[in-house]
Formats: sequence, structure tokens, C-alpha cells
Amino acid sequence: MDKIKKNILDGFIKLIEKNNEDDKEKTWLIQNCKNEELLIILQDITILMLHVLDCIQKDQPIKGITIAKELNMQRGTVTKISRKLVEKKLIKKEYPPNNNKEIYFSTTELGNELCNLHNLLHKEIKKNYVKFIEKYSEQELIFLEKILDDLSKTSFVKID
Repeated sequence: MDKIKKNILDGFIKLIEKNNEDDKEKTWLIQNCKNEELLIILQDITILMLHVLDCIQKDQPIKGITIAKELNMQRGTVTKISRKLVEKKLIKKEYPPNNNKEIYFSTTELGNELCNLHNLLHKEIKKNYVKFIEKYSEQELIFLEKILDDLSKTSFVKID
């Protein structure tokens, strides 16, 4: 394998590893949180939990099956995460009248506060992304877009 192709593979592996780091996002949230109760919750929360919380806030009241579809998750995963979010008092369960089988979720005041903080994080990420991407020409961006599209449709692991 020639040097350029090896460097591309090494860069791809580093990008995958970097993508799996939630620590910087969590650190930002902690540094920018002013609520003591949320600071404690943030120690034990995952980015996936935040995304479920955001989904609930956006479309509340919402059923677990709808969350699973929107976030492309298994229902069991949504059930586990929503249970943890209820325990942390970030969301609440609601039952429609005369139906104890259907459960709807909505955010609490504390959950809304965490969603707002998470949205501020996403604004910060977008702002920094815009600064980063401006250094590339339109032609380079079109090429990168094609590469990323091809990568998203490819697996380098072949199972027989």
C-alpha cells in the first residue's frame, strides 16, 4: 500500500476513534451548567440519553415507539434509557385516560433545562464547524461530500 493510501486509512481510523469520544461534549456541558442538580446528573448521563431527551422535548408527549423510529433505535433501548431519564427526574410518564398500556413521555422542568444546555452545545459545535469548513474550496467540499457518501454506504468488514 503506498504512503498516501496508508495515511488516508490511518486518518480514517483516527476519525472513527475521535467520533467515539463523548468526553469533550460532556466536559463542555459540565463547564457551562449552572444548576447544581444538573451537574450531578451530568456525571452519569450519556450522549445517547441526551438525544432521547431532546427527541422527547421536541415532540412531547411522545410514545416510546415513536422515539425508537425517529432515532433509529430498538424499542428495548428506548425503554432502558427512558427508565433512567425518569429516575433522574428529566422526563415523566403519562398515561392516557382509560388506557394503562400506552405510555407517553414528556420532559420535566429539569429536563427542559438540560435540553436547552445541550442545544447550546450544538450551537457551539455548528459555529466551530462553520469556521473549520470555510478553509476549503467548493470543489474540495464537493469531493469530500462524495467520499463521505461513499464511506457511509461501504463496510470494510466482509463476513462470509
